[in-house]
Amino acid sequence: MLDTDHQFDPDLVARMLYVMDKSKIDVLTGIYQYKGEPHSPKIYHWSEDGKTIEAIGDWDKPNGRYLIPIGSAGGGCLLVRKSVYDTIREKLKEEPFDIIPPFSEDNSFFIRLKKLGIKAYCDPSIEYHHLEYKALSLKDYKRENLELKKHGTDTRSKNR
Repeated sequence: MLDTDHQFDPDLVARMLYVMDKSKIDVLTGIYQYKGEPHSPKIYHWSEDGKTIEAIGDWDKPNGRYLIPIGSAGGGCLLVRKSVYDTIREKLKEEPFDIIPPFSEDNSFFIRLKKLGIKAYCDPSIEYHHLEYKALSLKDYKRENLELKKHGTDTRSKNR
């Protein structure tokens, strides 16, 4: 699952499949940040009592490639084997991303994984960049960069 407000490398899915197959795992996320400051990664672990999720702000970084076991993540860069979806539907009689209040659909999915004992991982070498959008106004208009032709009170750009 890839969100539409992200930028990603063309080989992203191939790299994720390679990691999943090599590591024999069923659920993998790449790493991306929140749009808002401080732009922390959207990966989480379960609290000690197992009732809430807490942000993973930092982790040990061994040499070479490694995976981070996670309790939850944003769904913006998530690769899941079909068998996981089938297991959720068969054993829990639920849809994978149906919301479990007060959680989001992403976290609700990971709650289902926890119920079923299915482990999820993040590969921090697979980065997936969140895009920021900016509202454009007349203040952003660079009129001097256009060749304009005047027709009475109607001024239009040649570059329409």
